[in-house]
Amino acid sequence: MKLPGFLQKPFMYGCLFLGIFLLISYFTFDWLIMPFIAGKFRGVVSVPTLIGLSPEEAQSQLKPKSLVYMQDTVAENSQEVAAGLILSQFPESASRVKKGRRVWTKISKGPKSSAIPDIRGLSLRQAEIMLQQAGLILGEVESIQSGDVPDGAVIGSIPVAETEVARGTVVKIKLSGIHRVTQTAVPQLQGLTLSEAKEKLASCGLKVGELSYKSNRKTLPQTVLDQNPAAGKEAPTGEVKLVLSKD
Repeated sequence: MKLPGFLQKPFMYGCLFLGIFLLISYFTFDWLIMPFIAGKFRGVVSVPTLIGLSPEEAQSQLKPKSLVYMQDTVAENSQEVAAGLILSQFPESASRVKKGRRVWTKISKGPKSSAIPDIRGLSLRQAEIMLQQAGLILGEVESIQSGDVPDGAVIGSIPVAETEVARGTVVKIKLSGIHRVTQTAVPQLQGLTLSEAKEKLASCGLKVGELSYKSNRKTLPQTVLDQNPAAGKEAPTGEVKLVLSKD
């Protein structure tokens, strides 16, 4: 069969072959090269959520996905994540990565700690200022008769001086005198679990009030995200409203 005259020209043959070559190249790139680049032939997995888990729990989550657990040597303080649990991760959860990828984590040191200052012999106001400077909260003030300490001076504290405690801890004071004074100060609850918050409030003569929930992927469910009244404030009703994390 004789081709039409315009197809007999070398230029048109070249265009025809070029078009076929480009078409084959497109399908080769789309079906073979791109899947290889994307990792389809090597195995791609989704990074699980590790924040809030212990290192052991994180490793058990990564192993089935053939991912490698790595831990930063430098830990950070956190009000939200308890000490010893994972504070952050890289790559982030739900990221698509190849099997064998290393997943780096940073461990929480928990809330910043403070040493109870030695407030013996100070006035109540001086003691309160020192506690505030240390990031602590003045709690119950109990007046006790003492023949050795002048009236109005601090006899001691609970916890005792030099004890390492989390910032926001409520400190009870024993004051020399004959009257008993009670101040209801709300302790720091953020970062605690609901059960821990209840226990801490009970030790101050307070209780949990209204509960609400907010999605937060950085903390375990039932962790306190916010409180009302805030730490250091008084709770006139004796109750503290809490905002808890949820999945």
